[in-house]
Amino acid sequence: MSVLFFKKKENRLSTFKYKEINLDNPSIQSIISNNCWAGRTLSRHQLPFRTPTINLFMEADDYINFLRDFRNIIGKDIVYNEEQSSLHNCVVGFIGDVKIFFLHYQNIDDAKDSWTRRVSRLPASDDDILFQISDRDGFTEKTLEEFSKLPYKNKIGFITRGKYNNFDENIFHEIDWHEDVCPPGVMLGDMTFDIINSKYKVC
Repeated sequence: MSVLFFKKKENRLSTFKYKEINLDNPSIQSIISNNCWAGRTLSRHQLPFRTPTINLFMEADDYINFLRDFRNIIGKDIVYNEEQSSLHNCVVGFIGDVKIFFLHYQNIDDAKDSWTRRVSRLPASDDDILFQISDRDGFTEKTLEEFSKLPYKNKIGFITRGKYNNFDENIFHEIDWHEDVCPPGVMLGDMTFDIINSKYKVC
């Protein structure tokens, strides 16, 4: 079952726009991603950032470790690493052994404040969260297998077409792209917007 949801756009022409919502699709209140994909997808849906994974990225192994112990890790403090920050020319922090690149933050205090505020907005149930991954930043076939095994209800992954032979088509979607990894999170968010709308009700 689907309906058309109309929303007024406030501008001089007072025009309207709509998007089709499938009421049978799982309802998603938040997104966890390994890069800026979550922020772009939520922005495209005109929704607030109810997720801490905004304006940052994690390398594949760190991200899998983050997801394995998700609820425990998000409750811990971020520890600033000056050496890594200088090396990568951006704010880098650790939560336990998980390294996070806070790409679009001015300093560690800005990163911590945003992380803590957005963690508080997460839904209580993991069933209301979409967990996403793309084949960047050290992603391997092992990463693909480990992500597939994670016990979350709603998971989606994006991989470059033809790169992997064995994958769960209920989770992973192949993307046509001219490089051997998917594009960065913001661009990928635009490319996969229709896929998300066909599978989930983001609200």
